[in-house]
Amino acid sequence: MDEGLGTRSVSDPDHIEIVLIGLDELLSEAESAADQLTHAVDETTDRLTALERQLESLTGQTTPPASRSPDPTRKPPARTVTSSRQAESLDDLLGEREAKAIERRFRRETTLRARLDRYDIIAAITAGLVATLVDRLLVRIPEQSNMTAWLRDHATTDDNWMSDLAKVPYDRVAGTGITGMGPNTHRAQTPGHDPLLGLIIGTSDIMHGRMTVTDPNGRLYRVASPMDGIESVVEALSTQILHLLSDVCTTSGLPIPGWAALTTNQMNVGGRPLATTAREMFIRGYDSWHMMTMSTTPASAEFGCRLYWGIRCATDPAFEQQTESVEDDPRYRSISLLAHGVAAACDAAQFAATGNPLALNWSQWMMFATDLAGWLKTTAPLPTAELAQQFKSNRAHLDSGWERVWAGTLPPPPSSAN
Repeated sequence: MDEGLGTRSVSDPDHIEIVLIGLDELLSEAESAADQLTHAVDETTDRLTALERQLESLTGQTTPPASRSPDPTRKPPARTVTSSRQAESLDDLLGEREAKAIERRFRRETTLRARLDRYDIIAAITAGLVATLVDRLLVRIPEQSNMTAWLRDHATTDDNWMSDLAKVPYDRVAGTGITGMGPNTHRAQTPGHDPLLGLIIGTSDIMHGRMTVTDPNGRLYRVASPMDGIESVVEALSTQILHLLSDVCTTSGLPIPGWAALTTNQMNVGGRPLATTAREMFIRGYDSWHMMTMSTTPASAEFGCRLYWGIRCATDPAFEQQTESVEDDPRYRSISLLAHGVAAACDAAQFAATGNPLALNWSQWMMFATDLAGWLKTTAPLPTAELAQQFKSNRAHLDSGWERVWAGTLPPPPSSAN
């Protein structure tokens, strides 16, 4: 090589020594980086192991521990953090009350698995039987219920001030050409008088100036009305609500909410259309007045459950500490569901024994259906699935951090000499 260019021959001993020293420093840096990377891998593995053990403790399932083949050439890290020590530190950070609060919150948000003791079951069954007794002695059937008769005695006349303000096209009695239409039946045969479905059908009739009506067999008809329609939806809906309020206080009352679904049902039950049975039930007093009487049955069951809950919390400090408010506690929901289920089952047995549909308690069945729907909704999420999803998400976050681990532990490549 030309000395004038300021270069040395590769055979120069001094240069070889410098290269060896550089290689030795590079190997030392690589070994240090490997130790740091090993330590980071150990910490990450320990965190994953701790998460797996927490998953096992919450789900009650056994998860095989992550296996790693031992590397005899690997140096032990400068410091190790064991998963058991990490689990202990998590437990130490939380007090007993905070840990129980987190457990109750987890149980409420994922599933409803309340374990009832014998006192809970006895109280729920007792509340259901008391409700059944109230149904037998107080509610009975419309024609025999003293409470329904007493309520009906306080009714107003059909010509009240609200009815004058809310004239509707479907309130006609004569001149419709529909079989069975009369003063005592027209509210059962016009879906617009339904307190629930009437908000849609009745409002539509008011807007179009017509009446939707059914015959005793459930066939639907639309009859023109001399009244003009109302274009505004708000005005039509307001008129509909005001008209329902004017009718609910009268002697005939209104059909039970959702009753139009039965009076328009042509399915054959017991050799006759269901609509015919529903119409006759309304004529015999199965209306909004009797529904107020029927509501005493589920109210009795609910009162019994809440009474037991209050007494148990007052006399059992351990029970009170483990439970929450009535509205949020899964245990109370199970007690209430069992009580209303017992009352509904007794009501079904009474109907099976008598064969009289007037003996069915609509309010009790609606309460039972509402409790059952809420219970099923709460039990829909599976805790194991949610925990697995959380564990998967945590692992993804750890995996995404490998870039930062590499960037923070490995030294930059040596710059080439110019």
